[in-house]
Amino acid sequence: QRRNVNALIPRKPAKLVKMSGIDFTQIDRSELQLLSCRYGIVANDMGYIKEACIKAIHMYLKRVPKPTKILWRIKAMDKVRKKPVGARMGGGQSKVKYLRTWVPRGKILLEYEATTEIIAETTRRAIGHKLPMRSFMIQRPKTEKEIAFEKLMAG
Repeated sequence: QRRNVNALIPRKPAKLVKMSGIDFTQIDRSELQLLSCRYGIVANDMGYIKEACIKAIHMYLKRVPKPTKILWRIKAMDKVRKKPVGARMGGGQSKVKYLRTWVPRGKILLEYEATTEIIAETTRRAIGHKLPMRSFMIQRPKTEKEIAFEKLMAG
């Protein structure tokens, strides 16, 4: 039997990420405000997201038992250009290879509305697999009208 060698190596604890005196280890969830939907997906790491990743998520949301409303809070705007290997100096700019956007930690990527919490969590998990960074779901607390409506429907 083959053994996983990496499982035997002890992992180092994660280092605290500090930039300009600000500690990014904890995201204050109370400051994250959803605009119009009940659920949202927040980036837990910082990095670039390509336009192809956003399109893959968009295509997934069209196919599954989907959320009823989707509001994107990011858009790929930065153009990435790269000349082919062996190209000489000059000749102007090359073609746009892809579009990307910088996402800081704690940025709300998208908001969505789902009929049940199970669909919302399933959607978050599937979108998380398509993102190049870790993410988590936030939820707007229920209003008094929503609580009253649920009680009326339950009993």
